Amino acid sequence: MQQTKPRRIWRIVLVTSLAVNLLMIGVAGGAYLRDGGGPPRGFDVQLGALTSALSTKDRRAIGEQLRQGMEQRGQTHRDRRAAFESLVETVKMQPFDPEALALVIREQQNQQTVLQERALGVFVSHVTEMSAEERSAFAKRLRDGVARRDERNDRRPPPDEVNSGG
Repeated sequence: MQQTKPRRIWRIVLVTSLAVNLLMIGVAGGAYLRDGGGPPRGFDVQLGALTSALSTKDRRAIGEQLRQGMEQRGQTHRDRRAAFESLVETVKMQPFDPEALALVIREQQNQQTVLQERALGVFVSHVTEMSAEERSAFAKRLRDGVARRDERNDRRPPPDEVNSGG
């Protein structure tokens, strides 16, 4: 009778451990697959309020165009991941080489600039294809979004002068 209790406890521990491991694998795998497609989620790429004012349908259409453009130029999630790993390895390098780090960062900035230029072109093209009514609705969402942001900022307490160095 006493032997069955320890076996049962170990079985519960093992099943629980397996469940937790599977959950972690699912979370990690989901995050990897979710981010593997293309431009950053929401495709902001420095267009800020303009992106926020787009309808979900428009954001998805523009994001898909950006994704296709990246694939056509051979830029994949794997390439971006390799660039990140290159940055990490450069930071860890012994002896540390600041020029190598600057070079890696400059290359990533260049890639980001290319993506921003592409996003701007796709965005302008998409707005150009909108009807007058769609552009009017977009302009209203843009104005409303900025007003909401300003309202939120007005409700925030002023920055602490001690923390701001003043």
